[in-house]
Amino acid sequence: MDAHGLHFCEDTLRSVLDVLHRRLDLPDDARPRLAGDMLVAAWRHALGGWAAEAADPPSAAGLAARVRDAMAALPGSLTLPATPRAEAGGR
Repeated sequence: MDAHGLHFCEDTLRSVLDVLHRRLDLPDDARPRLAGDMLVAAWRHALGGWAAEAADPPSAAGLAARVRDAMAALPGSLTLPATPRAEAGGR
């Protein structure tokens, strides 16, 4: 993503968080921002896969399905177990 796109995402996310903080009783800590960042990451993941689809042109329904799948994967991504692999040579 180029600088202009990142700036747009940042401005949009800040605006969304401002509205949500006015309308909802959200905590004044990092969690709302992190939740927003995760939604943006899921959107970007879905969009990247959708744009690379073999369908020409990719369908809106395909994008919607990818967004749903990415959003559904968010909770599991936060609890993803990562076990170190044994090094070669038995160390």
